[in-house]
Amino acid sequence: MYTVVDTDTDAIDIRWLSFKSPVRSVIKCRDMVPIEVQHRCVVDGRAGYVVGAASIKLGCCPNFRKSLGLIRTTVHRMGAVYLETDRPGILQVNRMVQINFGGSIPSWMVNLAQLARMRAMKHLDRFFQQQRLSAQTFLPAPHLVPKAARSRCFLCQTSFGLLSVKTQCQKCGQVMCRSCVNVWSLHISGFDTKVTVCSACTLVPRETTEISPIDTCLDAVQDYYHRLNRRPNPPSPIVLSPHGREEAPILLTSPSYDSAGSSPDDLMTSFTLYPNQLKWT
Repeated sequence: MYTVVDTDTDAIDIRWLSFKSPVRSVIKCRDMVPIEVQHRCVVDGRAGYVVGAASIKLGCCPNFRKSLGLIRTTVHRMGAVYLETDRPGILQVNRMVQINFGGSIPSWMVNLAQLARMRAMKHLDRFFQQQRLSAQTFLPAPHLVPKAARSRCFLCQTSFGLLSVKTQCQKCGQVMCRSCVNVWSLHISGFDTKVTVCSACTLVPRETTEISPIDTCLDAVQDYYHRLNRRPNPPSPIVLSPHGREEAPILLTSPSYDSAGSSPDDLMTSFTLYPNQLKWT
């Protein structure tokens, strides 16, 4: 709705958010009006980046329960703190959520919603990959290996059949099957473009490049949040699970609200964020 501050180190935004209910016949849709603050800081000598939000009341955005059927959600406190650690290139991420959803929602459904929100932190892993790939150079079409010159996928060595679709990695130039490549939306030279990159070339920066300085990591985090706020309809990111791991050991309290929603519960978890990989603790 409004941008109050937008500088290199700070940002303050007032937003109105509405959330569609997956089961409208049982649970009504929600909305909220939070003010979100982003700030670069130093905590106990450690560089950090803080994102916090809390609900506010605005005359131009009243309660829409009667007109639109939306239950107003109150954010008492919500945010994340990114801090450098004693290990170079590693950020510690702490996140806290204290929300009153209003109305009456089963505690198990609240748990699922908050679990999904915490797991969304894994989107940072893909964002860091996009940042690394955007800084790379790619081969022009004439320098790619001709598709007709290969009868097998260069990566998995699967033979191409009559119905097989061949594709080319724009990083190494080799011919691959569709299972071994991903299409990335990258920002290169000021333009958004789609690039096909094989799994091996996607992972190469993780293993071969030097560890990014903490300031670079924090810049990426800041850019991540700024993109979320500045784009009216940000694309849904694809979650990549490092090394095929799907488990996420997150501890959540079991929220319970009365009909008036007057007892908010705290939901806290902590993460260890690597610039090359997001790990959960």
